Amino acid sequence: MDAIKSILLHLDDSPGCAARLRAANALAETLDASVTALYAVLPAFMQYALAYGSGVEVAPLMEAFEVERRARTRALFDATVGRGTARLLARVEWAECVGEPTSSFAMQALGADLLVLGQRLEPGDPPSGVTPDFNESVLFASGKPALLIPTIYKAEPIGRVVLVAWKPSREAARAVTAALPFLKRAQQVHVALWSEPEGDAAPGPDIEASLRRHGVTAIVHRDVASARDVGELLLSRAADLSADLLVMGCYGHNRVREWALGGASRSVMQAMTVPVLMAH
Repeated sequence: MDAIKSILLHLDDSPGCAARLRAANALAETLDASVTALYAVLPAFMQYALAYGSGVEVAPLMEAFEVERRARTRALFDATVGRGTARLLARVEWAECVGEPTSSFAMQALGADLLVLGQRLEPGDPPSGVTPDFNESVLFASGKPALLIPTIYKAEPIGRVVLVAWKPSREAARAVTAALPFLKRAQQVHVALWSEPEGDAAPGPDIEASLRRHGVTAIVHRDVASARDVGELLLSRAADLSADLLVMGCYGHNRVREWALGGASRSVMQAMTVPVLMAH
């Protein structure tokens, strides 16, 4: 990918929404890109279906809930984007989708260069208005790369020090291609390679040479880790290097009703402390 010019940002009423808005503001400036902030949440009659079926007259209450939820998110949007420059105000726009949010967002994602999503929710987290597998469903359905923003993200620049998680796979290759606009701007680029204990690294292309052909000089780190520990290894390596962006493939498969993530993808989505650019 030569440039990122169209960004689709997911808005909901989760605690991490403010972090995503801050990141989108920064990306609009850094990448000279336009951002569509798409408000996409489950309608109340879907999110609270049991209440609707209880026989109690709850429709007015649910309607008021939806109006308040939308207004709260819109106020956050206005407050965050409104602090930007006039140039930024012209680049970030509000939009809304109607109906089931996952399929609606994935459809709009087809026209974007990059998606900006939040950190994966886990049991016990405050409700957000989307299903727990929203991120992976959108990633797999749209085929578009996504930048996942951790809830703790403040307003730090993204992509000064980048860590690329490399393995010879379609997903990793697509992630690296999508990340090239960041890699070309980075001050430092690191590549993490790993092999199984008592095993050899899988054969594949020379990623260091491939990046060099794009004008990117990378420092390669080789580790040994079992498949179940790769996610933890990557997050630890990112912390050691003070990386502000992790690039990796997103692995998973479709089950009957939801997507099941691979171990490393799941670990990183759950415990991420830096933005993560993923592609499937």
